[in-house]
Amino acid sequence: MMKWVHLLLVLAGFCWSQTSVADTAAAFTDGTAFGKANTGKTKGQITTDNATGAIPNYTTTDSASSYYLDGKGSLTAPAAGDVNNCTTTKGDADADAYVHGKCEGVRMIMQDPGKKNVMFPINKTTDPLMVKRNAVKADPDSYLGSLTTTGNYSGCVEKTITQPDSYTTEVCDQFLKRVDKTCQEILSVTVTKVTSCTGVSLSGAPSGGYYTTTASCGATEELGAVFTLNVAPPYQIHHHKWNSDYYGITRYLSKGAPFDVTQYMAVTYKGWQWEHARVVWDGVDTVTVFGNPGNMGGPLYPYYTIKINGGWQLNYNYTDTWDDQCAALKARLP
Repeated sequence: MMKWVHLLLVLAGFCWSQTSVADTAAAFTDGTAFGKANTGKTKGQITTDNATGAIPNYTTTDSASSYYLDGKGSLTAPAAGDVNNCTTTKGDADADAYVHGKCEGVRMIMQDPGKKNVMFPINKTTDPLMVKRNAVKADPDSYLGSLTTTGNYSGCVEKTITQPDSYTTEVCDQFLKRVDKTCQEILSVTVTKVTSCTGVSLSGAPSGGYYTTTASCGATEELGAVFTLNVAPPYQIHHHKWNSDYYGITRYLSKGAPFDVTQYMAVTYKGWQWEHARVVWDGVDTVTVFGNPGNMGGPLYPYYTIKINGGWQLNYNYTDTWDDQCAALKARLP
């Protein structure tokens, strides 16, 4: 059996040396033809007494036999030592041509693992060697039976493995991939204008005399307060010298809108006296009333200043509304 194994290795070596040809199928065919052409010659040289001379490195006491241990051993350590021996020495230090060929293959694969795929492209589904391997794997009895003269191959037997189970602990780390995300937290502020008028009062307005003054809320906050200047009873308002009624002065006191108006206000029947009334608004909070002299000298009513209190008040209510568009991203944080 040892001789047959070495013969297969020699033939396989012949086939392997041809795989550098671009067409692997043609290379296989060439290798097969070459191997068959030399099979008879080589086989005739292999005898019990002459195996060592015909087969390089043949021995009946090969040290590698101890690695197998009847199928219970491990080839890992010897293989690693063999690889180390080839990769730590140079080609010119190899013992012979056969060792050199083996080590050169090891050196190439170790130095550039991808190079073998370029130099020896093998299609695992169509390569003839792979096809044969798959056939043997699928039905070894049927395939190998044709190689023997005594019937089906009987080298495969059931064995009980006594080597204990081995366990390997593998550790991996799982991380969240950092990805930059943007989101918005939008604050919407609703401003509501609230206006009210609680009444208007006057400070500093005189009592008695020719004039009366009143004040009240305007129709809207823009119009502010309403100020009215009239002639006090029993006097009457006449326009110039005619016995016709003339209305008093009524004006809106708007913030930021000052004015200065003058109007005929009072005419007496005695001496035909009259007076011009003048009203000045400063646009803030003060009304000034002037009684200008008429035709008989001397004002009928002196100058005075009135403060406007109260009136329209403007306030604002603020309502905050948040639109949190980042809730989904926040939920992912650890």
